[in-house]
Amino acid sequence: MTPNGPVSRGDLFVFYGMLKAHAAGHPEDLGLAGAGRYLGPCRIRGALYDLGAYPGLLPGEQLCHGELYQVDKPEIAEALDAFEDLVPDDPNGSLYLRCPVPVLDTSGAATGQTAWAYLYNRSAAGHTPIVDGCWRGPRTPAQGD
Repeated sequence: MTPNGPVSRGDLFVFYGMLKAHAAGHPEDLGLAGAGRYLGPCRIRGALYDLGAYPGLLPGEQLCHGELYQVDKPEIAEALDAFEDLVPDDPNGSLYLRCPVPVLDTSGAATGQTAWAYLYNRSAAGHTPIVDGCWRGPRTPAQGD
């Protein structure tokens, strides 16, 4: 699996933000539920930041919460990439990049699986780290935005 590479039937994805089932702002119109199946909670390593309306994951060692999905219809990747502002022909202009990451179980142990995750493709300077690694939804104006 190379960054932004082809997606195949059976590939795994880890979602840690708005693409999690029942997340505030989850895009029901993507058809994610009909393109694969939810496998359960998982963890990945990274550095998770609160970007206001959504989170951003950067490389790091923090244990971050996610949800594992298996794709039955690989064509969903095009819609997911568009949702994440990933421009296939312009990695530098993309807000996120789809990258392979090791999947961990909920205790942080390696499962031996690799999944796609969308990594934030900008600096997190000035953004608040999510110290427990679990994004719970967008902040409201009363929470400081």
